[in-house]
Amino acid sequence: SLIPQPLLAGAIEGQKYYVESKLNGQSSDSIVFNQEISDKLLISALDFMSTLHLKSKKTVKLDQAISSTLWSDRFEVILNLIKDPQLRTFFAQLEVYLNKQFSGKTIALVQTHGDFWLGNVLSLPPQYALEGIIDWDIAQSAGWPLIDLWHLVGYALKLRGGNFSWGKMFTDIILPDNLPATYLEKLSDYKRQLEISDDLVAALKICYWLNYLAEYAHYFLHLDSYWERENLYQIVSFLKQNLNLNYSLKD
Repeated sequence: SLIPQPLLAGAIEGQKYYVESKLNGQSSDSIVFNQEISDKLLISALDFMSTLHLKSKKTVKLDQAISSTLWSDRFEVILNLIKDPQLRTFFAQLEVYLNKQFSGKTIALVQTHGDFWLGNVLSLPPQYALEGIIDWDIAQSAGWPLIDLWHLVGYALKLRGGNFSWGKMFTDIILPDNLPATYLEKLSDYKRQLEISDDLVAALKICYWLNYLAEYAHYFLHLDSYWERENLYQIVSFLKQNLNLNYSLKD
């Protein structure tokens, strides 16, 4: 199997740990600059995760109960960290926007990895064939589609381009679908098989960002001005320019 078995999980003095069974191979992030080799591995990993998503899909109608586990709880984490009144208003309006986009819609939820990038993809030289996927500690049995795939490809292109900012990857690659044709075709086929409508894709991209903020903001917010600018303020500015958020919070 390309997926390790979970062995042990817990926390010691507030620090979480997660232990999996051992798989062959080594972390593949170091080969990202070899485009030919890394593209082959990326396609293999993309195909593997796409198949996992298809096999695990659960088609549901989005309602309040599901919202609490997939997007509302992210807003709660973020708003607990943000004090600026204008930012708080923006995120409150963004939550209304997502509620409107998702309300009553049907979508396929899937088994997700949560941190699917080449560092968690195992391979072996000289062929660098796919040997396994590790670090499933934040996996979800019923999570959003597409996000794993965006993260895998976007992160690789980010590193290959010498860019170490998640936010810049998001605004330059993910939001505008600025991907090589091969990956765009894979994503298009994936969306067709999972029956993901185009009107939900923009909302899912926002959820990708919210997942990132909810996971990392408590480490960097108010402590790292560069992180704040790249991963918060610039994305807020972009979304304000491209989304209609000018409705009452009472709607």
